[in-house]
Amino acid sequence: MTRRGLALGAAFALVGSALVATPAQAAGEIVFAPTAGSTYATFVTESFSLSASLAPGQVASNISQLKYQVEKAAAVVLTTQTTTGSTAEIAVDSAANSTKFVIVPVAASATAVNKVSVSVKSADASTASADVVVTAFLDSNSNGTLDAGEFNTPRTVSFKKYSDVSSTIELTQPIQGDTTVKATASFVGINHDQLTASDVTVSYNSATAVAATDGVFTDTLTALTANQSVSAQAKFKTVNVGTAASKNATASTIASITGSIVEGANAKVISAANHVRLNSAFTVKAVAKDGASPAVAVAGVALTAAVTTSAHLSATVGAVTSITVAGVTYTDETKLPTVLALTTDANGEVFVAISSEGLAAGDTITVQFAGQNLTVAAVSTVQKAAVLTVTNDGGAFAKTTKGGSVTLGYTVKDQFGQAPTSALRLAVSATGTSYVVATQYPAVVNGAASVTVTAAPATVDGNLTVASALQSQGTDSNWSATDAATNAANVVVTVTDTADAFDSAPAATATGTIARVDANGDLTNPVALSGSLNNAGAKVLVSAAGLKFGWNGAVYTDSVLITTGATGDFSVNVYSHKPGTDVVVTFSAGTETKTSKVTWAAAAAIDGKKLTLSVANAAAGQTMVVTGLLVDEYDNPVDSNQGTVVGTSLSAVTVAYTGPGLVVGNMPSETDADGKFTFRVLLGSNDLVVGSVTATYGGFNGAIEAASATTSDDVTVTTSLAPAVTQKVNAGSFK
Repeated sequence: MTRRGLALGAAFALVGSALVATPAQAAGEIVFAPTAGSTYATFVTESFSLSASLAPGQVASNISQLKYQVEKAAAVVLTTQTTTGSTAEIAVDSAANSTKFVIVPVAASATAVNKVSVSVKSADASTASADVVVTAFLDSNSNGTLDAGEFNTPRTVSFKKYSDVSSTIELTQPIQGDTTVKATASFVGINHDQLTASDVTVSYNSATAVAATDGVFTDTLTALTANQSVSAQAKFKTVNVGTAASKNATASTIASITGSIVEGANAKVISAANHVRLNSAFTVKAVAKDGASPAVAVAGVALTAAVTTSAHLSATVGAVTSITVAGVTYTDETKLPTVLALTTDANGEVFVAISSEGLAAGDTITVQFAGQNLTVAAVSTVQKAAVLTVTNDGGAFAKTTKGGSVTLGYTVKDQFGQAPTSALRLAVSATGTSYVVATQYPAVVNGAASVTVTAAPATVDGNLTVASALQSQGTDSNWSATDAATNAANVVVTVTDTADAFDSAPAATATGTIARVDANGDLTNPVALSGSLNNAGAKVLVSAAGLKFGWNGAVYTDSVLITTGATGDFSVNVYSHKPGTDVVVTFSAGTETKTSKVTWAAAAAIDGKKLTLSVANAAAGQTMVVTGLLVDEYDNPVDSNQGTVVGTSLSAVTVAYTGPGLVVGNMPSETDADGKFTFRVLLGSNDLVVGSVTATYGGFNGAIEAASATTSDDVTVTTSLAPAVTQKVNAGSFK
């Protein structure tokens, strides 16, 4: 036979064998993977299951040849079980001394799940780790053995001794005051999907272990103190696995959170309620402060905000109701943010910008701020339609001569203090016996309108009553009364040729105390000065440089023009931020002038707000002079030595000196009438001037107390001493 004949014969032989012999193994003919999860390790006490199927493109009927070869160490006894679909076969134990055996499922299926489960028999947490190789193969020659060339996919399953497994624990940073702790935990390399979830637990500070909810292990405990340690230990079936994680509770940096609306064009506090303009943009804020006295705003603090509403939100086209929070629009009230992350700025403040569409008057939007286990009272806002109010600029009375004219001014604003932008006018009518005055219609421009009323005819005197009504222009160009508007009170104009003169002059002298600003922004401690003229509606100019005057709901500086009432009486409140003796207040009416002299007392012992220290001659061989200065918020000196205050005779000021030299006399315990205290130290020629001076004033809260008695409200300042230096140090400013 030729070489060519031999080659052809070999080729035909190969073709023939391809039809009847076992095919050579290719990759991926059998898909063999964990029934759940993706990794191939579990605890030695657990069963591990794998599922087998034919890869796409394989002959489905070949699944009947499926078998499993198991390889293990001789000393390891396994329990195995096969399952087809929902039909499980009886579990079988391997022989103790075998290292390889084959499992034959009763009826493998091309359509149902073919599963094989393997476990280490009678294992406990301390049983040694073992690797088992499970190979799914097609026994194409049906001899019960995995032969070369048969399709097969091997998998190595690791059964781990508990102590051979490490854990990963992510413990949420605890904070002082926390009453709950949280962590996530996992076992490195272990197939968690094949574990019973309730067997995986975490124990905090060796307490009873807890299982996870939504992947988080949460437990309650007594409120944490600053720097208290919290440990988290992962467990499997009550056995510790891996190393515990621990963290110390972060000390709280804040002691209070205060929330409020930011008042502006669309938001205002009215009768203690937070009103916001209907479907407009507004802002809610919170400020975080520490526990010092006075409290200081803290920057960089993590806060959260939760937003809720009484309204039902909807994305329905043509009837959208929505709320936008921090730039995100919500059309489902259940989706509003519950943990909006915020961080305080340099002023200790956070802000939440809010707007709405389609809400109704009376709907509420509420913001709840929280942080470091503190929760502020919710800031609830209520939607309000704008309502306009007209006020008289000059009060309810005016005066002119017979046949003369008087100009009356009006202001139109809504409850948020904003001028209207729509087309408005006033209908102003004047009536009185024998008067003939035509109705006028001045336009409202930028929230203001004015009208000049002439007393006609010129032969008539007596009262002229001027009434005004706000009107709006409709789409049909007609004018009608503005809905819900509050019109100004009538102005009664006295028409007389009698010159203005004082019937009763203001008091010649008066006394008062320094005016301050209260929590609402209003001035306190008014001095009321009153008198009367012979005419109602007459003008009185009240003036005094540097003083403030309160009249008709407003505050004026240096001077104010007021109007007398129905009987010619008048009254004005006078305020001063400075002490003074016989400060002259002038009242001018017509050609007459009257004066009052007002004396404002010095700041009280409890009024101190700022304490500073200055040091002079801090050099060897010198007499060092230390001076303290105590002033109020207007820089008025505060004399703390004004006798017993608020039922206590304790010293208002305590001063401590640390350093070289000899203190001359006793350390000061009070400031003088100039708000100062002074002490001297004799320094030796070889003294190294290093030390400090600390001063404490205990009257910041309105009660003078010794630093040792109550320190929560004391003002304390310290200045350090350095060699051979003369300095003045502003040691603190407190608001």
